[in-house]
Amino acid sequence: LAGKRRYLGVAWLAMGSATTASFARNIHYLRIDNRGQLDLIARAEPLVGPDDIYFDGVAMLPNRAEPSTLWLDRASIVRTLRENQDSEAYRIFSTRPPKVILWSSRMDNIEPVIAPLIRDSYIGIAPNIRIAGRRLERDLPARFDIPIAGTYALYGANGEPLQAELEVDGAVLGPPFRFMRGPQTITLRTGSATALLLPEGSYAGAIKPGADDNQLFADVYN
Repeated sequence: LAGKRRYLGVAWLAMGSATTASFARNIHYLRIDNRGQLDLIARAEPLVGPDDIYFDGVAMLPNRAEPSTLWLDRASIVRTLRENQDSEAYRIFSTRPPKVILWSSRMDNIEPVIAPLIRDSYIGIAPNIRIAGRRLERDLPARFDIPIAGTYALYGANGEPLQAELEVDGAVLGPPFRFMRGPQTITLRTGSATALLLPEGSYAGAIKPGADDNQLFADVYN
C-alpha cells in the first residue's frame, strides 16, 4: 500500500509538472498578437482563386488549396536544408509551383534551397506576399521564368490595369498575354515607364509597399 501511495504521489507530481509547462506555453502564445497574420490573410485570400494553389508551410489559408501537406516546423526546415534538391519543398516549386507564396522567416530559412526556383518567377507585391510575376522597366529586357501557365496582364503600382505592348523572345505582342511555363525574355515596349506583369486578375488595394515582417510566425506552429 505504501508503495502504491508513493507511485500515485510521483504520478501526481509528474501530471502537475506537465500541466504547469502546458500553462506556461499557453500564456506565451496568448501574448502573440495575430493582427499581422489576420491582415496578411485578408490581403492574400482574394489573390488565390478556387482553382489556384498557394504555399506558406503553415496552412494559413485553410479554405485555399496547397500543393503539399509539407509543414515547415523546425525539423522540416532542417530536413529541407539537408536534402536540398531532393527535398519536398524543392519538388513543390519545381513540379507544382503555387500562384502565391506567403513569406515568413520559415521561407527565409529554406531560401538557399528554393532560391533558383523563386528568383526570376515571383515578385513581392505586399509585405510577406509573393506572386507569380515580373517587374518590368520600359526597353529593359527581363528574364521571366514563368511558374504557372495562363493569361497575364500589366498593372501599375496601385494595381490599376495598364495597356502596353511586350516584346517576348523577339516578337512584339499586345494583350492578352498567354504564357506557358518556362523561361522567357520579356521587354516592356510601350506605355508606362514601369509595370507589373501578373496573372490576370483584380489587384486594386492588394499592392502595398513595405518590408516583410520576419517575426510573423516566430515560435508559432513548431
